[in-house]
Amino acid sequence: MNRLLALAMLLCLLTPAVAKDKKLVLNGWVTDLKCARTSAASAIAPEHADCARKCSADSGAMALVTDPDHRVLAIENGFMVRGLEGELVSINGIQGATPESLKITAVMLKQK
Repeated sequence: MNRLLALAMLLCLLTPAVAKDKKLVLNGWVTDLKCARTSAASAIAPEHADCARKCSADSGAMALVTDPDHRVLAIENGFMVRGLEGELVSINGIQGATPESLKITAVMLKQK
């Protein structure tokens, strides 16, 4: 009985680590984190791409505004999407350090 209880406790402890590495496939627009958090709707506007490039160069913080629900996710390895500000992309990745962040494993441009 003690072994069964110990095994159950171990599984409970490992479950969050397994869930964290869940693979994600997301579509959305690449932008800078500050603009995305201020207004996701304006951060995905086509005329915003130049502003997003400047802001992300200043802060280094990148984000993905998901399509169609406009959820803002901080990109922990933003170098993978540098230069794609304002572009609609498909991203493969895993959840980052928080539920509002992600680590990209692959990125592909999508047709608008």
